[in-house]
Amino acid sequence: MLAIVAVLAFTHPRQDFDLMAYVGLVHTYDAPTTEIARERTVIDLRRELDDERFAWITGRDYPGKFTHSMAYDTRSFGQQLSWFRGRPAFTRAAWLLSKAGLPVPRALHVVTLLSTLLLAWIFYVGTHPPQQWARPESAFVLLFRLAAWVGIAALFHLGELAASPLSDPSGAAFVLGGLLLVFDGKSPRAGLVVLVVAVLARSDNAIYVAALALFATMCALQKKPAPVRAAEASFSALAAFALRAWVERGSYGWAALVHFRRVHFEIYPADVRHRLDLATYLGIVKTWALEVYACEVVALVALVVLLALPRGRATLASPFVSFAVWMVPLSIARFLAFPDWDSRFFVAPLGFFFLGMTRAFFLAWRPREADREDATA
Repeated sequence: MLAIVAVLAFTHPRQDFDLMAYVGLVHTYDAPTTEIARERTVIDLRRELDDERFAWITGRDYPGKFTHSMAYDTRSFGQQLSWFRGRPAFTRAAWLLSKAGLPVPRALHVVTLLSTLLLAWIFYVGTHPPQQWARPESAFVLLFRLAAWVGIAALFHLGELAASPLSDPSGAAFVLGGLLLVFDGKSPRAGLVVLVVAVLARSDNAIYVAALALFATMCALQKKPAPVRAAEASFSALAAFALRAWVERGSYGWAALVHFRRVHFEIYPADVRHRLDLATYLGIVKTWALEVYACEVVALVALVVLLALPRGRATLASPFVSFAVWMVPLSIARFLAFPDWDSRFFVAPLGFFFLGMTRAFFLAWRPREADREDATA
C-alpha cells in the first residue's frame, strides 16, 4: 500500500500556491539578490508545470492578484516569503536535494513524500499494544493495528499529503516521533530533544512541548506517574519557544497572519498596518468553525465514547491515554490561534489522540483476554 502511495505521489505531485513560495525560499539560500531568487523561481515553475497550471499558480483565480505580484514583483516576492520562513528543516532539506541535481520543485515533493512515509511508519509503530497485553502478535492484534493504521491514514489523507509540497508531514513526524519516544519510556530525554528540534520543521510545534511540560507538572503535583520530569519538560519548553522566536524573527505577527489569510491577501504585507479587532476575529472563528473535517468529528465521537464507558475511563490512568485526551482541547486552542480546520494542520495532535485511543482499546480489553486465558488454563 505504501509503495502505491509513493509511486502515485511521485508521478502525480500536487502543485498549489505554496509550491511557488517554498521554491522561492529555497532559492534565497543561494541567490545573491531577491530579484535573482524570484527569477529562478519563475524559471523553475515554467519548466516543471504545464501551461495551464503555470498560469494558475502565478496569478489566475487568486483574489487581489497577490500571487501574480509575487511572481513578477520583487518587492512583493520578498515580503510574501516571510509567511513560510518558519519551516527551515523542510526547506533546507529540499535545498540539499537540489544540490544533488533535483529541480527545486521536485526536491520539495521528495522531502514531503519521504516525510509522509516516515509518518506512516510512526503511526504503525504507535498502534503497538502496551507491554501488559497478552499475546501482542496475535492475529486479532495485527488485524486491529492494520485497521487502525488504515483509518488514521484515511482520516488525514496521507496519500494527498505525500503528493503535496508542504511541510506538514515533516512537522508531524517530528512531533509524533518525539512523543512516542517520551511515552514509551525507553528514551524520554531523546524524545524531548526531538520535540524541540520539531520547531525547525514547523515553528508552531513549540505548543506540544509546552503541553507536555504542563502535563508533567500536573502529574507531579498530583503525585501521578509522568513520562518525564517536570523540570526537564519545562526546560525543553523554554528551549522550544526560544528556538521558535529565532525561527520567526522578522515575522509580521499573529494579527497580520490572521488578517492576511482570512480577511485580505495583501500584495505588500510588510507595508500594511493590520487592525484585527475582536468583532472581525470572532466573525472569522464563526465562519471557519463550520468547516470541520472528518478527523475532528471522529475525534470528538471517540472522546465521548471513551469518557462514557467505565472501561474507557479506567484507561485514563495511563499517561499515554491521558495525554492523548489533552490533544482534543489543544486542537481547539490551535484552531482559535489560527481559524482553519484543514486536517493537515491537525495531523500531530489528533494523530497522537487516535494513537491514544488505540492504546485505550488495548488497555480496556486486555483483562477480558487474560480472563479467557485463565479460564482455558
